[in-house]
Amino acid sequence: MPEVPAGGAGSNRMRPDRGRIVPAQAAAAVLGGLLVAGLAIGIIARGLQGYAPDAANFLLFFLIWALAGFAAVQAPGPGKAWRRMLIAAGCLCLLWPLASYYPFVGSEMPGEDREGVTARMPAGMLAVSSWLALGLVLLAAGWHCGRRDGGRVDQRTLAERVRKGS
Repeated sequence: MPEVPAGGAGSNRMRPDRGRIVPAQAAAAVLGGLLVAGLAIGIIARGLQGYAPDAANFLLFFLIWALAGFAAVQAPGPGKAWRRMLIAAGCLCLLWPLASYYPFVGSEMPGEDREGVTARMPAGMLAVSSWLALGLVLLAAGWHCGRRDGGRVDQRTLAERVRKGS
């Protein structure tokens, strides 16, 4: 009986190139990490408006970029690395309206008047819907990227699948 790899029959653990970083995976680490870090620091800076110093945000940006890049490099392949980055970016885009909610609801921000905040509300609602749409697009792209079946959907009807036993 043949020996099964450590991770199971379909595992990537026994691939000879497992430890190598291919250029597409490095691009996912750099570009995808930059996207994730930019969105994350935008959310953090938006939520902590006026409370966190710029130097802390600057250092936090590079820390998040390094962590996202590490997550991409640890992926089994470039497709999975891009999948991780796109799904993380999509989740952050969905969180962006929560960070933007506080300044747009008429909160008492230092140096702001209620009329100014109320006048910006339509633009804020457009921005919220845009971030939600972008988040859904990135989540869909991440869901399709790096899949073994390429994201193909079985076009056969249910009756045909039951008849053939698959």
